[in-house]
Amino acid sequence: MKLQSERNLALALAKALREIQATNMSTIENLKLGTQRLINYGSCLIPDDYYRNACRELINEDRRLTLALAEIYNRNDVALDMVEIYFRKTLKILGEKKVAISLSFLKGN
Repeated sequence: MKLQSERNLALALAKALREIQATNMSTIENLKLGTQRLINYGSCLIPDDYYRNACRELINEDRRLTLALAEIYNRNDVALDMVEIYFRKTLKILGEKKVAISLSFLKGN
């Protein structure tokens, strides 16, 4: 019984250490990406047109991401909204006549 409990304890400890390592690796990767982003923002300080364009693109990407996250947060069901947009655009492309034909086919008339 004691050997079994020690084995279980060792397995739990090994699992915990693996999870800690995975979390640390993820944290290091996120830190690396954040540092790289910060370095990219350094291009805003260089008065060259090439670097200014890179700076503008970076700011536009961040602005677009912020707006997208706000939109996701404000909507109730993002997936349903995406499906609705898809079908609206598809039906608009097909036109009323083809939609009517498709509906009559689906209804079995």
